[in-house]
Parts: sequence; structure tokens; C-alpha cells
Amino acid sequence: MTAHENRGKGDGFRLRVPVDLSEVEALREEKPQELVAVGKLPDGTTVSAPVEVEGGEGVAVLTFEEQPDSVGVYFGPDRATPEELVQSQTITRNVPGDRWDETPEVALDPVPIPPYYWHWWYRWCREFTITGRLVCPDGSPVPGATVCAKDVDSWFFWRSTEELGCDTTDEHGAFEIEFRWCCGFWPEWWWETRTWRPEPALIDRVREDVVAGSDVSLGRAGTQPSLDVFEGLIEDQPLPGEGSLPELDPDQLAGIRTQLQDRLPDVPDLRQRNVWPWAPWQPWWDCQPDVIFEATQAGEVVLDEGVDDARWDVSTSENVVLTASEEAQCRGDCQAPPCPGGECLLVTKVCGAPIDRVGGNLGAPATPEGYRSPGGADRPYAGTVKLFRNPGTLQNVDYLGFEYDDGTGWAPVPQDGVQDFARHYYDSTKTGPAAFGNVDFDFTTVDGQYVVPTREYYESNSSLSWGSDAFWLKHRNLLVPIDTEAFADGTYRFRVVGWTATGGGEELTDRRVLERCGEDPEGDVEVALTVDNRLNPDPHHPASHPSGPGTVHRPVTEPDTAILAVRVDGEEVREDPADECPQIEPKPDTPASQRTLEIDFLAHDEVDSANPTGHLSHYTLRATYGRNKSVNLLDPAKRTSLVGLPAGSGPPPYVGPTYSDAIKQGATRPNWEGGRYRLEIPLDEAFEKPCCYQLELRAFKRTIVNCSGHRAHRNRSEYSIGYALCGDSSEDESTE
Repeated sequence: MTAHENRGKGDGFRLRVPVDLSEVEALREEKPQELVAVGKLPDGTTVSAPVEVEGGEGVAVLTFEEQPDSVGVYFGPDRATPEELVQSQTITRNVPGDRWDETPEVALDPVPIPPYYWHWWYRWCREFTITGRLVCPDGSPVPGATVCAKDVDSWFFWRSTEELGCDTTDEHGAFEIEFRWCCGFWPEWWWETRTWRPEPALIDRVREDVVAGSDVSLGRAGTQPSLDVFEGLIEDQPLPGEGSLPELDPDQLAGIRTQLQDRLPDVPDLRQRNVWPWAPWQPWWDCQPDVIFEATQAGEVVLDEGVDDARWDVSTSENVVLTASEEAQCRGDCQAPPCPGGECLLVTKVCGAPIDRVGGNLGAPATPEGYRSPGGADRPYAGTVKLFRNPGTLQNVDYLGFEYDDGTGWAPVPQDGVQDFARHYYDSTKTGPAAFGNVDFDFTTVDGQYVVPTREYYESNSSLSWGSDAFWLKHRNLLVPIDTEAFADGTYRFRVVGWTATGGGEELTDRRVLERCGEDPEGDVEVALTVDNRLNPDPHHPASHPSGPGTVHRPVTEPDTAILAVRVDGEEVREDPADECPQIEPKPDTPASQRTLEIDFLAHDEVDSANPTGHLSHYTLRATYGRNKSVNLLDPAKRTSLVGLPAGSGPPPYVGPTYSDAIKQGATRPNWEGGRYRLEIPLDEAFEKPCCYQLELRAFKRTIVNCSGHRAHRNRSEYSIGYALCGDSSEDESTE
């Protein structure tokens, strides 16, 4: 009976694969592991069988239902899947299909296993565990966040990541990620499994360390890795179409690297970060992953690491501490007990800044009172000002009210002077989005008092187990948002009043002004704040300063800006009503270095009854032209003269152009209102070449607006001017 006649009779076709382990006999005791043989058929299907070992020999028997056309046999550790084995650079054998023509069982000659492969297999597919915590910058945990570990590879300025595993942080911010990592794959398969994108950090390095200051010119690059970026730097090297990297033989890529090393500047930092072509590049042989992390919480990305953050060649047991961004919601409870508490309170922060950094408060300089960074930046407040309290427990106080003193005595804060707010929490008994919730804390009138319930009063009437299953996150320690628009500009003190609720929460008793906790804890029970609001739009804004839609100028006077006049050689340059772009004509007989440009301008935070203190921060004046080019007209290195212009019979304003400069010039803290100024500068220092220029004047106040320090109270004016556009080349020569 022939082998073909045996088909369908249950015996099938077998391939007997003996394995010779004599060369690794000692290693088997030192690094024990089980082996497997995988047979791959032409259609891509696989069969596998363990290698049964006895003494120094082993054998695997692969079984096929039908006679195979041919079989590729792959050997490796049983920790690898069949798919991983056939994609790896391991020991292989090829068995033609005609070996089964006369017999249902084929036996190969013994396959020797060299020590190299035993060592490599032992560390090829290994189990890794990364444990860690996700915390906020202050060390408080970030619960309920999904943390994912990713292997990262880079090629020139592109990066590729492969997700290794994810876990959700517990109430301590702790997580554990377990994954298996293999190496030694064929380059073609490795490329097929990767996706790429440009890496901004690497682009910046290439631009600053490779292109800038050298004669290197790179080709146009897209979003995917391509040798096209090295157009002109690679010579005599046959390349695949479109510079495709996956089609390149690794030896060919190594040859290209040698050429580029001779043509590119040496950048040790890129070499240390294993960036090609400064470092060799064979990521398919990387047996220890290079790990970065990404974390999301309640749908927000709170951690997104890049190549600069990579942990190179992590061990099989790694421990990390990750710091989340400011978007993270952290646990705000007492992290370092004991925390001060009782029938007392501590106001610890104003808009995120410790209270001892706001003048007139405990631990801060006494003056200027109510200003952030007193004696330095001297910054007042506007909009929403958030006050935060200590994390300790407030006992026996159910409702809070707020009072203020403007120097005439204490009075209840107007109802529009405080804002409703919400506190966020995490419920560890739930998973996913359901684990996060919000609780509204609204001001309401109870027993004739405008009050808000305390966090502790809400907890005592809630079904959740606070501190055990449920934890407050964002705004746990928010005491109150104050709305400064309910107050005239000036300095105020605020304090907190507490009540006890009775009669089912409808009556308030035992009113008391809350006292400060303890002797030494940081914080105070009263808060000094200086308020500086502004009108937008301001009806007092001059109509001569075009503003509103279609302009870059805001209709506000806090601050106001204007370019009042422009003169060249003492003669005023007037705008052309037709094109609003006046021209400065060249003078072939007078070098531009001997001609003078004068600019009269306004940068003003005017002091009046509505704005008792000037809080100008700084102003800038630039001339922009061409393609993204800019000249700082106030550059002290230039041959300039900047003076203040008196307003009426008063003295000229302090020049600045920054608040700290004005203080050095004699301004008295915290007042600097700016004013009118005249800048004189040689024409060639202001206008570097014949072109169309835009004079850009900007002014900024010091005010912290809605707890943001980005100087939202600002203004801007612009003025277009053409320089030497109609002259001959003699003007160009004179300016040079």
C-alpha cells in the first residue's frame, strides 16, 4: 500500500525531527528551558510539537492530515508562539514534499543545537513586570488612570511605538503591567508591524544640532521614514523606489550609514540615544525594550512621554514613579498625617500659590498688601480667584459663609462675589467612566444666610464610604471661588464664618468666625487680596485708537496702546488714506546710518478714580518684515534713545520698558502706569533692508486673571510703513 493510499485512514503524515543536545548539556542545567518544533506549510498554516528530551537527545513529531507540498521547520523555546517562531531568525530546516511519496513518516537527520541559540532562546521571549505609581507633582496619587507602557524605537527624527500592556491605577496611584517581550525577528516582519510618526523632540535636535551652523541640507521629509530626507548626501548607493526603508537590506542600510557619518556633524547626544545614523540600528535584535508611558484619566491625557523620556533596556523587574501633568485629578486628602483639623481652618493657597507668597498674609511681606510675589512682580488679581483650604477635617461645621473688609469693617460678601463650584471624586468600587463623579456645591440662602455646605457635611449625609472606597479628587480642598467683579478696585481682607445646621438642615445656629488651626501649620484664616478689574469694552477708550472687529486693537484702557506719530529726520511720515502704508523715500546722498527714525507711542495703564493703581507689566516695540523676520526696536544693544513724554504739566513717566526697570528708575511699588514715550533710532538699525515693515506695539498688565499668570490683560497696536521701495541700489549700498 502506498503513502497516497494511506490518506484518510487516521494515520496521517508525520515528520520525525531528532534534536542533538550534546553541545548544550551543561547549559540545560544552568538555564533550563523546554523546546518546541513548528512546521510551516506553504499556505501559512502551522503545526507544532514539543521536543521530548531523554538524555542528550530529543525528538519532536509533527503530524499532518494530508501530504504536505513542503514543510519549513523552526526550532525554539516553547514560550514563543508558532507565529513568533516562524518570524524569527532561529534554527530552521526545509523538507520537500516528495519525501512523503513512498512513506507516511519522514525522519530528518539530528539537528544540533549550538550554545549560541540556547543562550539566545533563554532570553529571547521573557516575562517582564513593571510596577509603579502615577502621582501629581506634589506626590499625591492619581487614581483611576489607565497607564500603558510602550516600547519606543527611533529612526532619524521619526519614532515608532508598540504597546506592551496597560493597567488602571488604584487609590494609591499604583499599577502593575506584565508583558512578554521577544527579539530576533526578521527585519521584514519587524517593519510590517510598526507604525511611525515624526517626533518633535528629535526634529528640534536635528534642526539645532545638525542643520543649524553647518552646510548640511536635508531633502523634503514626510510623515513616514524615508531616505529621501538624505537626498544629496547619499552617493553611489542603489536605493529602492521612493527611498522605502522596509525594502532595504540591513547590510545596505549599514553602508548608507557609513556614508552619512562622513557627511553629518557628530552629535554625541543623538548617538547616546541610539538615533540612526549616529548609532547602529537593528531594533529587531533588541532583547530589552525601551519603555515610555502614556496615561489617561476620565478621558483626559495626563501623561504622554516621548523619546526623551525613554527608559533604555529595562530589566525584567522594573519599578517607576511617573509624574502626571496638571490635567490630572489627584487625591487631595491628607497625605502626610496628622493634618491639622477641628473647629478651625487654614487658607493655604490663592490660585495655586501658597498664601505666604501673597503680601499682607501670614509669612509674606506686609507690603504691598494683597499682591502675589510682593516686592518682586507685585501682581494683583482679577476675575475668579480660588481660595484653597488645608486637607484636615473641619469638625462640627456644616455651612460656610464669607465676609470682607474694605477698611470700614466686616460685612457679608455680596452674593455675586462668590461662585458655585463642583468637587470631583473617584469611586474605587466601580470601573471605567462610572468610577468618576462630580458633586455640586452651590451657594444658597439658608435661614437668611448665604452659605455653602462644607465637604464634611456632605460626606456625613452621603451613602459612599469616603476615605475607604470613595476619594475626593479635583477641588477637594477648594474653599471658595471669589468673583472680583463684585468689588471695586482696591485691597480687601476676607474671612470665613461657620454655622451648625439643625432642624433637618433648614436652621443655622452657633455662628462663629473660624479660627486658625494650631501654632505652626502654614496658612491663615484671613486672606488679603488686591483686586484690579477692567472694563471690556471701555467707553472711556479713545475713538482715535481704532479698535474692535477688523482690528488688532482691543477697546480697553487697561492697558491702552497707540502709535502716535512716526518721523524720519524730524519730518512726520503721514499715512496715505488710499493704502494706509506711508513710504520712506531713500536719500542716495545720505547713508541710512546718519538718518533718524522717531516713534511716539503710548503704553498706558492710566490711573484714575476707576483704576487707582497702575499695574503695567511691560511693553514691546518691534518691526517685522519679510518672511518671519523681526527687529527689536528697544534692544539696548542698539544705538537708541527712549524717553518719556510729559502729559500736561506732570513729570515724564518712568521709561521701563519693564516694571522692574521702572522700579530701578524710581517708580514706587506697586504703581507703574506707563504713559507716552519717544524712541529715536538710526534708520539702518530699525530697518535692515528695503522692505515693507510693520511696527508692532504691545503692552501687558501684571494682573493674574482667572488664576492664570499669562497676562491676559493686554493690548496691541500696529502701523505699516514702507522703506526705500522706490530708490536705486545706492541706498542699499549706503545701508550696508
